[in-house]
Amino acid sequence: RKVGLMGTVGIMYGDTLIESPNSTPESTVIHHYLKEMYENGIDTVVMEATSQGFKLHRTHGITFDVGIYTNLSPDHIGPNEHESFEEYKECKKMLFSQSKTIIANGDCEHLGYFRENCDVEITTFGFGNVQHKAVDEKYEKDENGLYTEYGLAPETRVDEEGKEYQYEPCWFRI
Repeated sequence: RKVGLMGTVGIMYGDTLIESPNSTPESTVIHHYLKEMYENGIDTVVMEATSQGFKLHRTHGITFDVGIYTNLSPDHIGPNEHESFEEYKECKKMLFSQSKTIIANGDCEHLGYFRENCDVEITTFGFGNVQHKAVDEKYEKDENGLYTEYGLAPETRVDEEGKEYQYEPCWFRI
């Protein structure tokens, strides 16, 4: 694969690096460089799509093959970003509506809202609050040095809004 990148670090593909004043560039800039990347043999683009970029419709017209959702926290509420937590949440929701599939932090307390209000396949990752438990008490290490929860079997869990979902144990390395 030949990969391009758009984000806080700029726009990069091949030997090209262009500075960008925004983590998610203006829509005309995005489409210009997507075309340029395509013409230069780039077949995959990783893009940092921020809530501010969604708010200002910078990603309008783009369908992401995969969207990655990490968190929703009040640190982006203020006069220069989002007027309220509700507005911020609605902007984050645009990632879900513009993606064919989502990979989401299953430990995020707000994931249930997106599960309930978005019609997209969601696969989760996370540690199941491993930061609050001793690793040796809850996890076992296999012959490859990977840890997983004891039992390994997927289980049905219920999110904060009462909706059931399938939880698959997380593999990680310390």
